[in-house]
Amino acid sequence: MEWTRRTPEEVEAVIGIALCRENPRAQRVRPGRGNGGVDIYIPEPDGWVVYQVKSFTESRTSSHERQITKSWRALQQRIDTGEIAVKEWFLLRPLNPTPSDERWLAELTAGAGFPCSWKGLDFCDRLAADNPSVIDYYLLDGKERLRETIADFMVMTGLASGGDPTAPTAAIPSLEKLHEALNRFDPHFYFDFSVDTIEPGSPPPRVLPRPGLVGAATRVDGTRAITFRVYARFDEATLERPVPGRFIPDFEPGSREWQAWEDFVAYGIPVDELPVRQFSIDMPGGLGATGEDAVVRLGPARLDTARPFDLHVAVMDPSGQAIAETVVHMDAATTGLEGRGLAVQGVEEAGVFDLGLKLRADGDSMAFSLRSRDLTGAIPAATLPGLGVLGAFVPGNQLLLSLHHGPPLSAQPMPIPDALPGGVITARITRICEALAEIQRHTVTPIRVPDLTETTNDQVRPWLDAARLLRGDTITGTWNNCKITFDPDVEPPPALAEGQHRLETVEDITVDIAGTAIDLGHRRSVMKVARLVTLDREHGEAHFEPGTNDTFEIRIEPDGVAAFDD
Repeated sequence: MEWTRRTPEEVEAVIGIALCRENPRAQRVRPGRGNGGVDIYIPEPDGWVVYQVKSFTESRTSSHERQITKSWRALQQRIDTGEIAVKEWFLLRPLNPTPSDERWLAELTAGAGFPCSWKGLDFCDRLAADNPSVIDYYLLDGKERLRETIADFMVMTGLASGGDPTAPTAAIPSLEKLHEALNRFDPHFYFDFSVDTIEPGSPPPRVLPRPGLVGAATRVDGTRAITFRVYARFDEATLERPVPGRFIPDFEPGSREWQAWEDFVAYGIPVDELPVRQFSIDMPGGLGATGEDAVVRLGPARLDTARPFDLHVAVMDPSGQAIAETVVHMDAATTGLEGRGLAVQGVEEAGVFDLGLKLRADGDSMAFSLRSRDLTGAIPAATLPGLGVLGAFVPGNQLLLSLHHGPPLSAQPMPIPDALPGGVITARITRICEALAEIQRHTVTPIRVPDLTETTNDQVRPWLDAARLLRGDTITGTWNNCKITFDPDVEPPPALAEGQHRLETVEDITVDIAGTAIDLGHRRSVMKVARLVTLDREHGEAHFEPGTNDTFEIRIEPDGVAAFDD
């Protein structure tokens, strides 16, 4: 790869796309948006891995140093304000560093608190070698070859129908004819099909249950999965044309698979993946299969009369008072093959948790299970009832389940035997959602719960502090120095030059939530006893340290802006 013959835009595009190919979760900051010292970042739970890409192919110059330094300081500012947390930082350019380069970079990044290093020509050449399709597409003739290949394929297979032959819509008429041909002759069943790209070695895509679904067959060829779904045209179709099959379960008693099979037989709960042997099934349309070893998915098994319903879930304290409650949307019940039990699965109305119930038909027993869910994208205030149930789900309390606006499912509340795992995480999520809900009450900007697995405590702290202030609380603590700026054309109070002072400042309350800056008014900070250390009238800067009292107070400021209050 001859990097010196490429434009900066080409170099940065190729390196960026190749890095994203190797790190599927990587995010590339587009030019022209003000990258804040970040060209590419990989979000990880404990911070970002940041790449600053420079296209310089010649030895380091003062101009290069200025550009790199500017990017580094922009990144440091974002770190210092708590906007981002960085785990590693790399300067990436298609030139191997000299010892002088490495010393210069070490001096620039000294005290960063995370590893910083230079990735040079060897790394860029390795990226190019491992990603030839990126090089071909962006720098050679790959775009045109791709268009020609797709056009030839469409013509060869009869899928082209005028217009742009590379557009996916060009295949629609032929796909419609194929679907019509598949469904022209069978009086009992109709067929749908789909083609999906999958990772090598990964399972085929899940087939979601729909009314009339008899079965599905998936053929996997490398990274392509072709799935045919068979649907009954009428209720009696499988009686007119049965779909017989047989297999022998192949698992050890007491194993996870054994328990899943028991749940299917007893309660009709679907089995996701069940290993079997001596498998055979006679599917319509020639889609049957046989094999010595196979994995099957079964269920759910439901009666035609089963319907979804809403369940009211309440957690009671030992005195019988409800301390948390919410509503769960339950699916239609599944029924065991033996007819002695049924099960229902549901999702809390804001998506906070899954609830599962198993009931014996004779009414002798009922078991329940709760599992928390990812809240990314949820409305913060809507999550609070469900989070309250999870937080109150501890031994000593009781669970009462009732039909929504209807009678309870049991005569007495059920004791909660064990706390749910992840109680500390639930408490953290609850505090965050409470803070976001409070902030939402003061802004018209819609707020959604961000991905909390990629949200650091430094990002969360301003939300918690802002919510406290908005509720009318006063935040107190101690301080060790304070630097403020003022208009150099405005003369500070004469008494400021000596002695100790009560220092008050008013600042904007602005929080960043998932990349959206939200203004929430102003806050007043009061340092009760401040001693002036330096005063720079020319540049409008003053530096203070604590006097005889190092405490401060922060509260909401209802009326506007102030500078000094001596």
